[in-house]
Amino acid sequence: MLVGPDGRGYRISAPVERWAFYCGDIVSFFSLQKTNGSMLYSLLAVSLVSIFVVFVTSKLRSRNRPPLPPGPKGLPLIGHLRAIASDKHKYWYQIGQEYGPLASVKVGHLTFIIINSHDVAHDLIVKRFANYSGRARTPFIEILDESKDWTSKFILTRQYGPEYRLHRRMLESGMTAAYATRFHGLMELETCQLLNDLLEDKDSRTNGMNSVLLFKHIERVQTSFVIGGTYGFRTPHRLDPNLTTIIKSSHDSNDIAVSQTLLNFFPSLKYLPKSLSPYYKAAAKVREYTSPWVHGHLITALERPGWNLAKQSYAIGMKEGSTPREVEVNLETNVYGGIETSPRELMWVVVAAITQRDVVRKVQAQLDEVVGPNRLPNFVDRPKLTYVDAFLREVMRWRPIMADSIPHRVEKDDVYNGFLIPANALIMPNAWGINRDTKYFGDDVEEFIPERWFTNRDVKKGTLRNDLPTPVFGYGRRTCAGKRIAEDGMYMQMARLLWAFDFQEVDGEPVDPTADLRHTFTVPPAPFKVKFMPRRKTVREVVTKEWRACETDVPKLLGEMDNHFFDMKTVD
Repeated sequence: MLVGPDGRGYRISAPVERWAFYCGDIVSFFSLQKTNGSMLYSLLAVSLVSIFVVFVTSKLRSRNRPPLPPGPKGLPLIGHLRAIASDKHKYWYQIGQEYGPLASVKVGHLTFIIINSHDVAHDLIVKRFANYSGRARTPFIEILDESKDWTSKFILTRQYGPEYRLHRRMLESGMTAAYATRFHGLMELETCQLLNDLLEDKDSRTNGMNSVLLFKHIERVQTSFVIGGTYGFRTPHRLDPNLTTIIKSSHDSNDIAVSQTLLNFFPSLKYLPKSLSPYYKAAAKVREYTSPWVHGHLITALERPGWNLAKQSYAIGMKEGSTPREVEVNLETNVYGGIETSPRELMWVVVAAITQRDVVRKVQAQLDEVVGPNRLPNFVDRPKLTYVDAFLREVMRWRPIMADSIPHRVEKDDVYNGFLIPANALIMPNAWGINRDTKYFGDDVEEFIPERWFTNRDVKKGTLRNDLPTPVFGYGRRTCAGKRIAEDGMYMQMARLLWAFDFQEVDGEPVDPTADLRHTFTVPPAPFKVKFMPRRKTVREVVTKEWRACETDVPKLLGEMDNHFFDMKTVD
């Protein structure tokens, strides 16, 4: 598929299309080398002539094809690079405001279909899931997990099909709503430790704490919880080798994968000799320290008493013909997803707690009414803490951590509302824009208003709404498998933090609620400083008492293995 100056897509034969794009790849490769100038110009001339001939031929054959969705036009061959900048979620929203809820842009040879409407996202990705559940090709991930072209062992980047459905079921079997309560005791334990750890930091109440350090506390909570639920043991210290290794693995894998823009746009660079390829060297460096823990933790999990997600996934995988290695990688990527997202969303909760003071007072008033001063909030209280839940949902709408979503890939040509959506186009349900869909959220979408999550916006007489979009968790068959558990974990941390502390700006260092930064797939707030003051004198006493009484044995907290799962086999 080529796109002409008029923005229309023109179908050409697959072999010719591949040849044209590989010509571009070859030119790109030689331009990076100290290649003889005449050779480079010859290659460039051949490529340009080839693409021009293909374009003219295909235009003559495709006069009656529907147009692509409207959108800004880019430069010839290069396309519209502004559409892939670090703040692309905000720019895509602007495109939606100008061109409508379904728009398109070209970047290199890739077509991006940008969606800023919940209805459009539902029509395409949910109703037509069989055609819209693919993933973009990620050559670096193929190198990292040693997969063949257009395949991946990572659940996030696996192409949709029987293997994807099996590996999703391996994870989802232990993360459904029915299983969510298994994790509640572990969540309450980890959040109790969080409060205790923060109370031990006296400087935070006088000079304030940098958000980078606060994030490390919250990241430890989430990582320990994910490791506990997955492998059956905790990481209670921020310098625990298991914790630091997993966090480093997650950060490095995501950082490197996202940074390989050139390789993603020119996949033929994957076939450089391994001895010369910077991509193979980078992947080998990550695998060197990642593979031992990925393998070792599965063995540990199978030997642990009681239930854990690794045991259940392994049992299903072995029964359905998967391999231990595939189970290991499936669990690894699930761990990465858990520790990369929720902690950063919780930093936006802290920003809201500082900047939305009138709203926070309502949250704390409900906590005081329902829970009182003599104990910590727990999951039993949740049905009565509706405004607390609404506050969390509004944070995820206001500042979605996965602001621009992970792209879906369309398998074959489709037509929607008269517009062509070509095969292999990347479908971008822009969470930032969908969260500002005025049909669902009203005209005050830029305001922070938890009341919008109640029927008639009435906290006292209304009920919490479950019919509003939550695009941060994705759409269709690629919706986050652990959505319920992620919401539960963030709820418990947020409820206890706001029960215990007042979050305040440090004098002379105001917090800007619009300041964000790009971290691989996520958009957390820019660094800031914060003071958190105990809301009453008895906070420390209550936290200390509950912390000392906590059950810390993970198998006891997670319960027993279900009877219908067979005995675990030994992993070599």
